[in-house]
Amino acid sequence: MCTRKLSGLTILELIIGLAVLGFLVLATYANHKKNLHFNNLAMVKSHLLDISNRQNEYLLRHKMYAKDLKQLGMVKNKILASHYKVVIVGDDNSSRSMGYTVKAIPITESGNTYTLNHLGQTSDNWGR
Repeated sequence: MCTRKLSGLTILELIIGLAVLGFLVLATYANHKKNLHFNNLAMVKSHLLDISNRQNEYLLRHKMYAKDLKQLGMVKNKILASHYKVVIVGDDNSSRSMGYTVKAIPITESGNTYTLNHLGQTSDNWGR
């Protein structure tokens, strides 16, 4: 009688290995989604602050605030534009714009709207 030792994985070892691998992939994906959210949030806030700075420069030159992003010479951020629509809402008083609010409105319904006005006031969710 010839006895041969078989080497390889049992089905139980294979299932355990796949379960561990699946858990690691799931944990990594959840962390990746969280990082993407915070990166997008930082990009939105940075963009709104940039618009606010440009509005202050525009005010010094033209004695009024710009009514849209084109007047500020803003280049469209493609990554941001895929998640948010950014608009300037003027606080009109007669023919001169006396103030503004910049809004980043989510394209999907699952996001938050972020705002920043000419006084530096932000939406309540800004710090989150």
